[in-house]
Amino acid sequence: MSSAVFYTIGYQGRTIEEFIAELKAAGVKTLVDIRYNPVSRFKPGFSKRNLQNALQCEGIGYIHRRDLGIPSAVRNQPIPSGSLSGARGWYAENVLAHLAPKELRAIVASYSQPVALMCMEANAADCHRRILSRALEEVGLTCKEI
Repeated sequence: MSSAVFYTIGYQGRTIEEFIAELKAAGVKTLVDIRYNPVSRFKPGFSKRNLQNALQCEGIGYIHRRDLGIPSAVRNQPIPSGSLSGARGWYAENVLAHLAPKELRAIVASYSQPVALMCMEANAADCHRRILSRALEEVGLTCKEI
């Protein structure tokens, strides 16, 4: 049995047009927004309603999964030397620890395939989507970064 493939993507440094073109090039059918608060003050095209409308015009579905995000209060806590270890630890303990393998697989399997998980950071290593994608890989899925 081959493993399902999902993508991850961050919008930082991209225009909405570039972002959608990259999703389309990868064949993405559903974008799962894993930001706790799906708002972008500096790039309003990436705020929930605007993003949903732009994706719909291109035939891509949009799902917001607030439960897979990190609240601002946690994200904005001072962390020594610019590390994300505090938020990562919180994410592992408060989000991933409560998801059974079946629930993890459903994050990808519940929507039209292929799925892309989206957050803001351009570099997945700086984002909680890396933690989530590793957990998904541990249950047999395959991740590709866009």
